Amino acid sequence: GQWSEDRPGASLLPDGSCQAVLPGLGRIELFPAQLTMPGEHNRRNLMAAGLAAWAAGADPQRLGKALAEFPGVEHRLEVFLKRNDVRWVNDSAATVPEAVAAALGSFTGHISLITGGTDKNLDYKPLRSAYKRANTIVLLAGSGTDKLIPILKEDGIGYLGPCSSIEEAIALAAQHSPPGATIMLSPGATSFGMFKNEFDRGLRFKAAVRSYYGTAPY
Repeated sequence: GQWSEDRPGASLLPDGSCQAVLPGLGRIELFPAQLTMPGEHNRRNLMAAGLAAWAAGADPQRLGKALAEFPGVEHRLEVFLKRNDVRWVNDSAATVPEAVAAALGSFTGHISLITGGTDKNLDYKPLRSAYKRANTIVLLAGSGTDKLIPILKEDGIGYLGPCSSIEEAIALAAQHSPPGATIMLSPGATSFGMFKNEFDRGLRFKAAVRSYYGTAPY
């Protein structure tokens, strides 16, 4: 954000932390570099939320810890399980390709992407380079996936599927992900056809992952 020493504002620093200037306090660290919630876009969201909280009367000295430990909301880059050195992420609320691009930019290392679903007149072509960030792509069946497949083929990007069930997609992703990988459901499409809605999709994904490892669904 744009700010100066004489008016309130905040800015992200190169290390990912956020500094703010607040009247009567001068320059403070709004939140540290290490956060619970992943994603550059989420740092910007936290910066705006922190300033809004301060404007509403929150204690600025306590904001840093609260923002750093905020886990995010369900179905939005939700890291819900770590098993066998693999991190599982539920980003079912990502119903447009732009959200998939943001998700892929939020993690490093091997990323296995479970994506695709039902189309809602979306254009995948402007964001086609984002799919190159995924090391493994597992497709869920659907009309949106039917539009995405020719783009992946044209760009020489390999994929597995399309899968007719979330359980099949999870098994494929797990089998093709090395230790240290992040396996992420980020569909970039609607859920209708295979699921009731994006929330049902996310809940069923999480339950199926836990069942894959032989643990209780919730």
